[in-house]
Amino acid sequence: MQQKAPSLIKGTLLLTLAAFIVKVLSASYRIPFQNMVGDVGYYVYQQVYPFFALSIALYTYGYPVLLSKWIHENNHYPAKLQQQRLTEALLAMTLFSLSSFFIIFGFSNQISYWMGDLQLAPMIQLTAVSFLLIPIVSLYRGVYQSQGEMTPTALSQVIEQGIRVVLILVSTVWLMERQASAYEIGYGAYIGTFLGGLIGLAFLVLTGKGVMRTILEHGISIHPRRMVRFLLQGAGIAVGAMISVLLQLIDALTVIPSLLDAGVAPEMAKEAKGIYDRGWPLLQFGLILSSSIALALIPAVMILRKGKKIQKAQFIASQAIRWSILVSLPASVGLVVTATDVNIMLFKDSAGTDTLRWFSWTILFASTTMVLIALYQTIASLYKSLLYVAVALLLKALLNIYLIPIYGMNGIVYSQLISLGLLGILFWIRCSNFLKLRPFTMRQFLGLCFSIIGMVAVISMIDNWKELLLLNNPRIGATVLGLFKVFAGGVTYVLLCFITRTIKWQEWKELRTFS
Repeated sequence: MQQKAPSLIKGTLLLTLAAFIVKVLSASYRIPFQNMVGDVGYYVYQQVYPFFALSIALYTYGYPVLLSKWIHENNHYPAKLQQQRLTEALLAMTLFSLSSFFIIFGFSNQISYWMGDLQLAPMIQLTAVSFLLIPIVSLYRGVYQSQGEMTPTALSQVIEQGIRVVLILVSTVWLMERQASAYEIGYGAYIGTFLGGLIGLAFLVLTGKGVMRTILEHGISIHPRRMVRFLLQGAGIAVGAMISVLLQLIDALTVIPSLLDAGVAPEMAKEAKGIYDRGWPLLQFGLILSSSIALALIPAVMILRKGKKIQKAQFIASQAIRWSILVSLPASVGLVVTATDVNIMLFKDSAGTDTLRWFSWTILFASTTMVLIALYQTIASLYKSLLYVAVALLLKALLNIYLIPIYGMNGIVYSQLISLGLLGILFWIRCSNFLKLRPFTMRQFLGLCFSIIGMVAVISMIDNWKELLLLNNPRIGATVLGLFKVFAGGVTYVLLCFITRTIKWQEWKELRTFS
């Protein structure tokens, strides 16, 4: 065991690094893609993206983790029974993936009708195919992770996403040179996304010869109740990672119909939705930074609670929420005050800057809610977390329908912040039933407020130097000014946090030990 522990730690770190690389790639490629295809082309891609992203979340964060856990829990059973339990899981995932494929593929025209754009149907059919990858990819990754072999899983994730990004961008360039329509470009991009997943699967199969044969040699066991429980638990594990994808799915189904009902012309509605969707890659970047430290602490809470070390568990749980806020709050505020420059720098023009400012607060709300969901799942029920998220999504849909005709694109963000805010409050209350949460002392909270004010003051001072940048190209000027604001604001915030003792070196060292 002493030899296996360092190996397991290295494997976990490798898997964490792979997840970080995949998230960065996922957020990064959308910016050049939008620059090439424009707002309408970006709208086309984003409308269908949630279907594809849901399948990835399930075979990356949901079912492999649950499979690994199942294998460990069944270690004390005879080998034959262990293999039969695995076949149950494989059969459950296969039935789910086939059902999802047939439903999404078969009802693609109806789904595109609900979205207000019938031309999306072929792309929806293509994304349905990605659900067929769930059982085999999940099986291989789950088996590897149960054995402490994280390298194949990590490499397959990076290979899959790397090839996906390359194929999307290359196919976009190739199709644009041939003056293809936005829908043809979107279809080509989704061929690339599926091929990336297929190549990732091929890598797993080639490195894991005999896995399928070993599992199936003891026959197939069927236990319907256990199979349903497995599917729900896997979805529950992935729901935190899927929260932004699920919000995008609600937007895809409600935004265009609401705009059309409000009298907006179809092409203008598509362009408006594409401009609004600029916020999603920025949210992803914000979540990468804000949730990485916080989510790394969550497993320690479960271990400490099982060891009856309640006070330490409460401390680490509070610190997870605290660090999420410490990173996501300045990210949100910083994007609010630099939105014009960031918009021009990344997306060529300042269209939708006001909406982007409101969207910025999603970083704080989504990051904190994700951490609270993960925390609740370690101390309470996966099933209840699924129910709470489903209610929040229903609220988001209803608010979209009501607020968009009144407030336009800002209405989408208002509904998002309200639903996420209420969901976060609900999970906070539920977590507080098990653990006493205190992310900040009064002194730390005041220090945080002072640090944020100082950061905003520095960025505002830099904004006054705009006239000194005698650059003919507005985008270059916005890039220089925007990057300088981000750097100066970030340095100011960190320094003030240490000066006010909102963050302490000793505290940082303790957190590294726990994470």
